[in-house]
Amino acid sequence: MSAMSYRPDIDGLRGIAVLAVVLCHAEIGAASGGYVGVDVFFVISGFLITEIILREIDAGQFSLAAFYHRRITRILPAFAVMTTVTMVVGALILTPGDLRSLGLSAVAAALSLSNVAFWRSAGYFDTDSAEKPLLHTWSLGVEEQFYLVFPVFVLALTRLSPPRRTAVIGVVLVGSALLSFVAVLASPKAAFYLVPTRAWELLVGSMTAIFMRSGRPPSLAPNALGLVGLAMIVWPILRYDSETRFPGLAAVVPTLGAALVIVGSARAGSPINRLLSAAGLVFIGKISYSLYLWHHPIFAFYRYVTQEEFKPGAQVTLIAASFAVGAASWRWVEVPFRRSYAKARHSVVFVGGGAASSLVCALGLGLFASGGLPQRFEPGRRQFIADNEAIAGEWPYPAACGNYSLSAFAAGGPIRYCRPGVSAMSWAGANSPPDLPKRGLILAWGDSNLEQLYPVFQRWNAADPPGGRQVIMATYGGCPPLLGLNSRTPGFHCGEFNRSVLQRALEADVETVVLGASWTGWIDGWSARHGDNNLCSWPGACTSTRSLEERLRLFREAFGASLGPIRRTGKRIVIILPFPTFSKAVAPYVARAAALGWTGGERLSQEGYRQAFGHARFLLEEVAREYGAEVVDPSLILCEGLSCPITDGGRSSYRDSNHLSVASSLLLEGALSAALAGRELPPRTGLSSNIGAMK
Repeated sequence: MSAMSYRPDIDGLRGIAVLAVVLCHAEIGAASGGYVGVDVFFVISGFLITEIILREIDAGQFSLAAFYHRRITRILPAFAVMTTVTMVVGALILTPGDLRSLGLSAVAAALSLSNVAFWRSAGYFDTDSAEKPLLHTWSLGVEEQFYLVFPVFVLALTRLSPPRRTAVIGVVLVGSALLSFVAVLASPKAAFYLVPTRAWELLVGSMTAIFMRSGRPPSLAPNALGLVGLAMIVWPILRYDSETRFPGLAAVVPTLGAALVIVGSARAGSPINRLLSAAGLVFIGKISYSLYLWHHPIFAFYRYVTQEEFKPGAQVTLIAASFAVGAASWRWVEVPFRRSYAKARHSVVFVGGGAASSLVCALGLGLFASGGLPQRFEPGRRQFIADNEAIAGEWPYPAACGNYSLSAFAAGGPIRYCRPGVSAMSWAGANSPPDLPKRGLILAWGDSNLEQLYPVFQRWNAADPPGGRQVIMATYGGCPPLLGLNSRTPGFHCGEFNRSVLQRALEADVETVVLGASWTGWIDGWSARHGDNNLCSWPGACTSTRSLEERLRLFREAFGASLGPIRRTGKRIVIILPFPTFSKAVAPYVARAAALGWTGGERLSQEGYRQAFGHARFLLEEVAREYGAEVVDPSLILCEGLSCPITDGGRSSYRDSNHLSVASSLLLEGALSAALAGRELPPRTGLSSNIGAMK
């Protein structure tokens, strides 16, 4: 049987997909949903490999060795070159900690496990994904894992009749899709990265190939079908954004759109076929793999070095550089290797592929085992970088204490409480320790901005004798600690959590309730642009609350519902005002400044801080007056005069943009004690912002 004839329209579709991804990653606003280009790639891949496998099976020519031979020569050479160059560049500019992480990412990528590695490393305090040079290899991991299983799966079905074989593939497709639809709500990162929740997209391509091989004509005119499919791809590129729950149901639109385009553009000479077969689009499609491989490291290193958002000039330059390097990779790496080894013995290709993968693994393991080559820096600078990287990684709050990612209470189960002490102690629901005091308890209720004060409460509990002042903590990272509010993040159950904590706060053994949260993020937005928040009301439909006025109204109501009952029982209330918040993750920024030889530092002016996040402060001060609450103002401790520095004695004051280092959190102990005693505390002075003091 003859080989599948070349379809330039599919390369044109590849061109659209990779353009969408590149423009999205370049932060071109009109392409905010360009990440769906990856889903289009999945459909194309599923279509092509299914067409090839079924055609060769029907001809009695299919060979697993030949299949993997083609995959290796198609994928591995350009990947190995890109990964090796990325590690070399990383060794020139990355801090030891970041270079160590890059080495581990390279090993995972070489083993086709990037998606699993990034899923396991994703967390509440995860590094900005845009600065991870090899993050984009997660999609290669998905495809390669699919390639390992799917041919064997199809071979196992060859004893079945074609209709039954199609039915089995369809059942697997539906099962994977349903799993994705559920997982995107319960475990969104797993839904994004893992094969079981992504396989259906490749299987849509498989079913497309099976349909086209059946010879049945489509129910609509092919050209109309293709145009509808193209619209189903373009619409999410323009309309989706980072807040879209994805993949799940949202992935259905571009995925089915890609299938419709493949079917509708099959007839040569049709309008949709001519559109997709345009020379420029086809060329972009031909270089799409190399362009995809190279664009993300280029973008990531630029972000890393400049620590700036993309500006128009940078966007144009970076996109042009990506095209140039991608085209060169296609011309001098992809094509020569594919042609040279197309008819080589399988053993030669497998040994060569194994050697290339082993080389990448060896280099990556070397970077990892060496700790990121810290000897690149002279001793004083090396220690300065190490100190600040350690601050970036420190988080004293025990994982067993928080309720982040714990959703047992969503089904009526208990939430977790924590009593900081010499050794952390946590319990669920009413199963409190028998030595917990029967009166005078301090209940600290909040999100991760309260969790950062764990060292203070740990000191208190360790210092006071049994029966004295004791603190218990109830926290849920990413949830506003007030009744009636929720996070829009899938899988969060803030409403149920806050309702349970309020009931605990009203019990007789609690004397004081301390509230702390990322108020600036929830009320003013996570940046000074106002509106970049993650808030919604609870119960009911969790819809976006973009309006500042709407958020202020929701918070006033939530404070009333939460503090009113507490105040009526005569308990003391302490509200921690917003922490100064920076535009960058401070500790990594300080470490990178040292590695790259930057001088000077970033300071947040008090005036700018109050202008950017003043609504939260004003509302909290108003609420404190209304409910007779004491307030703790971190800016009086963390800022000096008219500005808030990022370092204290050469060490970062923050682990990221809004969470304090352990040393800085302990500076608030006096202010918290004063608030509990109803006293005012004078501001602290003497902080330093000199990030150049490394020797």
